[in-house]
Amino acid sequence: RRGVQAIEELAELAAELPGNVDFQRRKSLYVATTADDVQDLRAEYECLRHFGFETTYLEPNAVRDVGNVTAPGAILSAVAAQINPLALTLGLLQRAETAGV
Repeated sequence: RRGVQAIEELAELAAELPGNVDFQRRKSLYVATTADDVQDLRAEYECLRHFGFETTYLEPNAVRDVGNVTAPGAILSAVAAQINPLALTLGLLQRAETAGV
């Protein structure tokens, strides 16, 4: 749950910074690379669901449909995000400079 909270905190920070840091909410796809990974991936999926995370386990055909990749399984998470790390760093530096740091 800390990860979900961190995304919310990052969204707030991005909105406060000067300039555009290109924060975007996204879904994430965590893919099993081999058939041997599937059992562990399913266990992780069950754990995530148990603790209330919005996730879906995808079978190979669904992985292909969602991610346009071939994999024996995957977890699709509804709560994720991305940000431009350079723009974020520059925004933080600018804010620090403005604050006299």
